Amino acid sequence: MKIVRCFYVDTLYKGVLADDDITVWEENGRKRCFKLQDVTLLAPVVPSKIVSVGLNYSSHAEELGMSIPENPIIFIKPSTAVIGPYDAIIYPKIAQRVDYEAELALVIKKEARNVRARDSGEYIEGYTCFNDVTARDLQKKDVQWTRAKSFDTFAPIGPWIETEVDPGSVQVRAYVNGELKQDSNTREFIFKIPQLVEFISGIMTLLPGDVITTGTPSNVGSMVPGDKVVVEISTSLIRNSSGEPIGFRGVARDVTERKQAEAEQKKAKEAAEAANRAKSEFLANMSHELRTPLNHIMGFTELIVTKCFGEINDVQEEYLNDVIQSSKHLLSLINDILDISKIEEGREEIKLSEVGVRSLMEQSLLMIKEKAVKHGLKLSISTNDLVPVIRADERKLKQVLYNLLSNAVKFTPDGGNLSMMAKLVDPAVLPRHKIGDYHAGGNGHKFVEFTVSDSGIGIKPEDQDRIFNRFEQADGSSNRRYQGAGLGLALSRDLVELHGGKIWVESEGEGKGSTFCFVLP
Repeated sequence: MKIVRCFYVDTLYKGVLADDDITVWEENGRKRCFKLQDVTLLAPVVPSKIVSVGLNYSSHAEELGMSIPENPIIFIKPSTAVIGPYDAIIYPKIAQRVDYEAELALVIKKEARNVRARDSGEYIEGYTCFNDVTARDLQKKDVQWTRAKSFDTFAPIGPWIETEVDPGSVQVRAYVNGELKQDSNTREFIFKIPQLVEFISGIMTLLPGDVITTGTPSNVGSMVPGDKVVVEISTSLIRNSSGEPIGFRGVARDVTERKQAEAEQKKAKEAAEAANRAKSEFLANMSHELRTPLNHIMGFTELIVTKCFGEINDVQEEYLNDVIQSSKHLLSLINDILDISKIEEGREEIKLSEVGVRSLMEQSLLMIKEKAVKHGLKLSISTNDLVPVIRADERKLKQVLYNLLSNAVKFTPDGGNLSMMAKLVDPAVLPRHKIGDYHAGGNGHKFVEFTVSDSGIGIKPEDQDRIFNRFEQADGSSNRRYQGAGLGLALSRDLVELHGGKIWVESEGEGKGSTFCFVLP
């Protein structure tokens, strides 16, 4: 015995299925019997009706000239395999599947449930609800396209939607202030771009969910009037509710002005770099030309001072010593210019060797000791026993220390203090606000930090970064008290960075002294 649901003259009944008839009980308790041929078990698909599922709809589908997939709409498989809602599509027998679209004859919305027998509670039969949702799906598809197109009307430049790809070009229609311009002045861009056409031609073969973006570099296309434009194009697939690709949409942005500005900026940058190289070459050549006669001036002056050509009086000796000191200062300036030029051209190399830290500091201090003692400065050296030796270019490192010590002597009043220290430091404790995220070469190892401190005039916070630029000083006025070309700190920075290190200054302000620090990995 099977409990079924069936129709008789569009009236729903529930009854017991016998061999060739159905026995039902109406609401008033009256028993009625129907012949099987009078009951619509294989009823046509009627929206929002409940039909029996003791049989399947294969025969009825055949009568309508339709074929159904092997995965049946109704319970050909066990009910547990098909319980729940899903959409199924029936195609006319004459329809042919194409790559990306098909004529939909009927879309069926099915929701299946089991029916319990009252006595045993076992599942003995089921029923199915069918709804014709063809119109709904077609409307949904229209909504998808409408939504996509409505987005484009608000885009400022060149949005486009295509469902078919012209093998020769892709058209981009111009939008202005959200309106598609149809007048004769509207320029419709037709891009004959082989790469773009090839790119779009293959877009429909993508897997579900893939999104294609060309991004940069941009493509160059020809407009109808013959002008040139540069566009950035971003495209993605549009899919229907079943996940099948039904087209694609994209946005083409006119970036011609931006690209022209970038090209001009690049040309200006190249011109500036060429001028800088020419300047560096000029300075390097002039430095060599100046150094040769200067060496003669210094050499002959020292011979006169040492009285190799006869006796000189005290006034002559004083003036000649001034000549020697000025010549040394000029030679130092020329050497700095030459070194900076080499660094800018990438010709400066470092020669690493084992350098004793204590010895390096003592030799550097010795070069300024006479002048420091003359001004009554108190000198001190402090080193950490854990850093006896480092690998560095000794001559260049000595030049850095000499530049820092010379500045400390120059800017410290008579009777002040000057100290130099070297120690091991952890990269994590370095001042991020001064040198950024600097960890180069650390790899968990400690760095060597050198510091030169003085009790001099100090440096204002706003000048502490600027003084490491070429030809810059904290006091840039023409009547400044302390003279100099502003190359010493710039050269020191370059030499430290050649070693992979960093240099910075710490000062609480004017009149509170300064501490110059640099670290080497």
